[in-house]
Amino acid sequence: MQIKRTVAGIAFAAALIAQAGAGLALAQDATPVANGGNDLLKGLGLPELTVTVTATDATVPASVAAGRVLLHVVNQTDAEVDVSIGQTPEGVTDQDILDLSNSDSVPDWLYQTVFPGGVSSYPPAQDAYAVIELAAGDWKVNLDRYPAQEGDPEPTDQVKSLTVTGEAAQADPIDGALDITAYSYGFELPESIASGPQIWHFRNGGSQPHFFVLFGVPEGTTADQLMQLVMFDPSSGTPLPSEGLQFEDVQDVTDAQLLSPDQAEWVGVDLQPGSYALVCFFPDKATGQPHAMMRMIKIFTVS
Repeated sequence: MQIKRTVAGIAFAAALIAQAGAGLALAQDATPVANGGNDLLKGLGLPELTVTVTATDATVPASVAAGRVLLHVVNQTDAEVDVSIGQTPEGVTDQDILDLSNSDSVPDWLYQTVFPGGVSSYPPAQDAYAVIELAAGDWKVNLDRYPAQEGDPEPTDQVKSLTVTGEAAQADPIDGALDITAYSYGFELPESIASGPQIWHFRNGGSQPHFFVLFGVPEGTTADQLMQLVMFDPSSGTPLPSEGLQFEDVQDVTDAQLLSPDQAEWVGVDLQPGSYALVCFFPDKATGQPHAMMRMIKIFTVS
């Protein structure tokens, strides 16, 4: 999985993060394992919103009933696919969304868009799941395809329309879900997190959009050490200190797609005991810097 991350699943060029100084590259040889947390999501019995993605096209239902749904992404490509949903302000076109991949700045309308979450399908050809809540109205489903291998040309991204109808019923909390809250700029987690399959209730309690990328890191890693990687500019020609954290020490585990303030989604995780880090790379509205550069990093231990 690459560090090319998305702004609500919109293909946001890796160069945008790199020019802001993030430059965080991940080990490419990590072998993903089955995510038992997804089985917990599937066991909730929610209505499904199924999105099927091929290398050249995608199938998205024309409409879905308002409320809580299980977003099920069927990835039939040989690469990673990000799928996310947004309700953009009036006047924003599909081409405006697609043009973000070639943009060197973040338009104001992106901060005004309602983002209820989404999924990243990794590894390739593996289904992905998330529970999201949709209000009635017109939504955009963004399909962000990644190259199958480093050096391959960028695949074609797409935007599809989705109409949400009716009134959402009051939904009960999901039993056993762990509350993970993002704020500007940090994360709140339970004091202890056990290993094994579980559901995370990821909520944005901040004033700006946030998402998270979950990394595995060596035991004893500090936020300052991870910040050194975040701030590192690979184009400088200066290597990282040999005694510090290296790119190959960081393993990409999973992520949650972009959430607007007061929005939430539920994602399945299945973690082994060890040390982990939550990081948000969304560009700050005032400075344009990724939130990680503002220390939106949380190191924690799974036992």
